[in-house]
Amino acid sequence: MKALSEEFTITDLCEVLMVSRSGYYVWRKQSRGMRQSANAQLLLEVEELFEKHRGNYGSPRITAALRQQGRTCNHKRIERLIRQKGLRARIRKRFGVVTTDSDHPEPIACNRCRNGT
Repeated sequence: MKALSEEFTITDLCEVLMVSRSGYYVWRKQSRGMRQSANAQLLLEVEELFEKHRGNYGSPRITAALRQQGRTCNHKRIERLIRQKGLRARIRKRFGVVTTDSDHPEPIACNRCRNGT
């Protein structure tokens, strides 16, 4: 509405949106709610932990770290805040033991176990 108020009057905009003019001004004057303020504070802590661990911590680890600090929080709330902020933890490649190196010029021995001898 603020952007459109340069072209149209607030009265006309409120009428189109079926909102009372006084209600619009009360809404505009309101400060953020308690939940929004708490989410903003929590998001700062989440971003701090995320940067401290160089982007390696995802929502489960961040939730655990916050709980260790004595902060009461739900993992779903942390997931939502991380998603809204667009933070993505780095995904580590799983370690796997490589036992065979078949990329060599030497002759490869036959498989005696498969032949039954």
